[in-house]
Amino acid sequence: LGKATALGFTSLPVSTEDTVIVPEGYIAKPLYKWGDATGLAGNLPVFKTDGSNTTEEQAAQAGMHHDGMAWFSLPQGGHSVDHGLLAMNHEYIDNGLLFKDGDANWSADKALKGQNAMGVSVIEVKKAAQGWEVVRPSSFARRIT
Repeated sequence: LGKATALGFTSLPVSTEDTVIVPEGYIAKPLYKWGDATGLAGNLPVFKTDGSNTTEEQAAQAGMHHDGMAWFSLPQGGHSVDHGLLAMNHEYIDNGLLFKDGDANWSADKALKGQNAMGVSVIEVKKAAQGWEVVRPSSFARRIT
């Protein structure tokens, strides 16, 4: 593999490892992962790794399995590359992780929690001296389910 000069980094070889690999000189750091507080003022629930977050808490947290993203500079109409809104889709859920008892004991509340783990998040982000960070709380923060 050669050097991708147009992009400014050396290409990486194909890998089947279950890890994030980045080019030399780069780092990978999670910014907004499932269960992180979206940034709704007065509603910043802490993520519980055992699946015990409530339906209401999940509605104020990052959904599962992000994919599509869009950037909107702040202030509105500006062209900032250091401050803006990041909108992302939450594609699907994993019942084994989302619920303490997986698929067992299905209920209307479980269905609603699943809906709250899908949809779209809108988060405010800023580039700071130590890297990118989510602004919490933010008047722009939204969870759309």
